[in-house]
Amino acid sequence: MTQKELYDKYLQDLASLRQSCKHEKISDWMLECWAPAHTTGRKVKACEICGSVVEAAAFEGFVTSGSMQCK
Repeated sequence: MTQKELYDKYLQDLASLRQSCKHEKISDWMLECWAPAHTTGRKVKACEICGSVVEAAAFEGFVTSGSMQCK
């Protein structure tokens, strides 16, 4: 199996998981980042099983420490 085949299978499996997931385990609010330490300006809650963002809101304020850090 090649790297590309393995990656394609991973993407298919992840899409299937996200489609069938009931999102029963949701994270606390966390900052959304497009790169490490670079926030998008949103806070999100994500499913802890499939990783899908299930709720998002604007985040006003700059946080350098504490519970609201990029994850």
